[in-house]
Amino acid sequence: MDNNFKILNNLLDIFFDDFIKDNIDLLITANNQIEKYYISTNNKKNNNYPYIDKDTILLYIIEILNNIDKNLTDSFIQGLNNKKILIWEEKERQDIELLFKRELGNKYDDIINQPGYFARLTQYDNKITSSILNYPLTNTIKDIPLIIHEHMHYYSLDSNNKECHLYPKYTYLSELISIYFETRACDYLFQKNYTNKDIYNILNSRYYDIFTYNAFEGLTFLLNLISKKISYKEITPQNIINNNDIEGLKRLKRHLGNLEQYSNIHLDNILFIKQLFKSINNPYEYCDILITKLQEDKKITSTSEYIDTNKYRELISYTLGGYFSTIKRNTKTDNRMLFVTNNLINPEYSNTELLSIINNPYPYKKILTK
Repeated sequence: MDNNFKILNNLLDIFFDDFIKDNIDLLITANNQIEKYYISTNNKKNNNYPYIDKDTILLYIIEILNNIDKNLTDSFIQGLNNKKILIWEEKERQDIELLFKRELGNKYDDIINQPGYFARLTQYDNKITSSILNYPLTNTIKDIPLIIHEHMHYYSLDSNNKECHLYPKYTYLSELISIYFETRACDYLFQKNYTNKDIYNILNSRYYDIFTYNAFEGLTFLLNLISKKISYKEITPQNIINNNDIEGLKRLKRHLGNLEQYSNIHLDNILFIKQLFKSINNPYEYCDILITKLQEDKKITSTSEYIDTNKYRELISYTLGGYFSTIKRNTKTDNRMLFVTNNLINPEYSNTELLSIINNPYPYKKILTK
């Protein structure tokens, strides 16, 4: 076999852990569902959301969290009081910078304007020493589901046992939980009589992001390759691409005209799809392009470190979050999701066990046998 095909198979072996092996069919189904949902919606992004003041935003956040679980509300209020949850307007920037420096050190300039949960970790075992939930307000209704999203990250770590190795366990399911509850927050906004158009724009913006990252960061192709490797044992020039792959590339190529206008899709990622499309009749060139994508930004020679596994774990987590938010978003699922949130870093549960709790068809109480 050509040497580059050996490299590709080695890369897939590195990524092919128990979670992927146990859930590959579900992951491919979820990924395909995200694409179908994206195609069926108006996928142009909208940033013109209704204005809402900070006090009302906080009031709505507390109401939403109370409807899920009072412990979430207590965590949120305590975080605000302890200055660990920072929800701020531009006039508060100077105070926020001081808090960032205290919690995270001097290297905060590149993240202070980003919504997110940020932690300082120990060097060798990724244990949390200090953390902040940061959210610079846009003062629109879009702030509400996104703050809920970040709070679920904060709560699953800061309100639980910090003495736990975070990766890779945390990354597979953390975005699933956050995306699920952010969409439940959108359901709350429907009840507050905001227009359907505005709420659907928030939801569709999330599916747009998941679809574009999956396709253009390469998760779609990685999952297909792993599925083939399971079936064929080895990826070869004869099985690296089939008619389904070709049809999928044609669909992506049709989307390019709509997607190139958005700045969050890096030109290199668009080039990746264009190069694959041009190489569909040359399995060796197709293989080389996929290897380059899996190895991107890696300036090392060790094969075991070529693939950025954390990036792909997070993309998988986003995919599962989007998928379950469409097929299981209701009050009956809230308890399952909350259970997973509370046990996300509990070593007694594997990722597959937690995922099965969400995906189990039986009533919630019947599946909690541990």
